[in-house]
Amino acid sequence: MLTKAKVHEAKFSDVREVAELVPMSELLGALGFTVSTRTRRCPCILHGGSNPSAFSWRDDGRWYCHSCGAGGDRIALVRGVRQCGFHDAVRLLAELASAEQRAQRILCADVARVPERLERGLPLNGSRQNQERIGEVSA
Repeated sequence: MLTKAKVHEAKFSDVREVAELVPMSELLGALGFTVSTRTRRCPCILHGGSNPSAFSWRDDGRWYCHSCGAGGDRIALVRGVRQCGFHDAVRLLAELASAEQRAQRILCADVARVPERLERGLPLNGSRQNQERIGEVSA
């Protein structure tokens, strides 16, 4: 877990690198935004707006609300939505980045098992135990 002391000791560039590990669509979803990844726009929850095209963002983490004028980076967004300090915002981003990295490792492990599962005639989703339990694989 990222403690306040560790965040304080980290270099500013290191903190920014942690923030960059979290995709904007994932961050916005975690903060409660209703996200449209196609248009990269959504209502701004910072000011309670309902205009679906008021809030926009870019892949580099920069965002702006065309209604209330708020804008910034990922850390500023977390601070604004959660009404928290810098350290708490970085801690949340680190937790989200860690979850994203775990998901990527799991995905890579699943992809690595595809040839073996195909060779053995097993379905690509679900474990053999789950398939046997529901009667899809003969013993």
